[in-house]
Amino acid sequence: MLKFHTKILAYLSLLLSISGHHSLTAQDNNKKYTRIVNAWNKAHNEWKFTDLSKLYAPKVLFYCSWVNKSECVENKTTQMSPSRVFRQKIVSPIKISALAENLILCKFTKEVTTDDGKARYPAYLVITEKDDQLRIIAESDDITDRNMNFTLTGDLFINPGKNPKTPKPEENSDSGLGLQFYSITSISAIAIIAIAARRRKKRKALATISKPVETMVPEPQPEVVEPLKEEFTSKEKGDLFESFVINKFDTNYFRITEKPDDRTFNGMASEQRQNPDLVVMFELRGYQAKFAVECTFCSTVKDIIEVKSWDKLNRYKEFGRNRQIDVYIILGLGGVPQNPKELFIIPLPKAKAKMSYDDLKLYNRSTVNRLFFDRDTGRLT
Repeated sequence: MLKFHTKILAYLSLLLSISGHHSLTAQDNNKKYTRIVNAWNKAHNEWKFTDLSKLYAPKVLFYCSWVNKSECVENKTTQMSPSRVFRQKIVSPIKISALAENLILCKFTKEVTTDDGKARYPAYLVITEKDDQLRIIAESDDITDRNMNFTLTGDLFINPGKNPKTPKPEENSDSGLGLQFYSITSISAIAIIAIAARRRKKRKALATISKPVETMVPEPQPEVVEPLKEEFTSKEKGDLFESFVINKFDTNYFRITEKPDDRTFNGMASEQRQNPDLVVMFELRGYQAKFAVECTFCSTVKDIIEVKSWDKLNRYKEFGRNRQIDVYIILGLGGVPQNPKELFIIPLPKAKAKMSYDDLKLYNRSTVNRLFFDRDTGRLT
């Protein structure tokens, strides 16, 4: 009887050891995922794009669209620079859970401060683990996902950029090792438990993170901020897209000479509000060219796109004639204003109040590269 009790105690001791090991493993995993999120956040605030590039996988599901890592980082460079206000910080616990095998979902609230003010977003990163290397393979926020009717699932990552396939269910490596405590009568049961423990150790993060775990980041300083944003207003969309366009201009060659004040005074708007959004000067080796830009964003892609009203187009033409400068309509189409899917630069003489998508294709350009002024043609491209 004493021998039996000794065996039972040994068995219980082993079970506690295994349980403690898995608990420590889960905590260690959570710490390394948190480190990735914090490194991502730090790289944004310090404009360290090389460090940021090292954190991303070769292909990234970036705000509902698959892009190459270089495109993802290039997009960041247009949003952030030491010459403009940009700061973000994580103001909530980081909730870590398994999205699928080798895919870890990290959800948190980020607070972003820009020239236009401060706002909070329910954001997330998806981290992939392969060959002991951690990389960010997805980035977005709940507002963008909802606006794009996008649902995040593990199937999206089976073939990045391709239609998802249904993965085969994971086999349970412990099947058939049911533990019947009351029937253990020999030391061989301990060996069975040890084998099961080794098998469990080989499992990836999906096994060690069985439910969401909250890992606290350093506590933020108390601060009065705006409530969590659920939708963008029309003005906010316009401001976000205008900021996107402004950051497409390389400050080594372009400078903004005029930007109308869009505030109202005692209910009266400034006359400058009738002008295009920006007047820009291009300078290169003694060569100068001034032009104006009107920014407009349309989230919905249709066969016929409403560009600007005829009244506004005619007003911009008059502005161009009076100033003797060219005017361009820069149109963002699809996606979100801070990351449109398509970009078009339309010379004002070619612009119409409503244009077909086929007509717009003539003026399509990369959403990633910076804007360029061609001295030979005298055109913004």
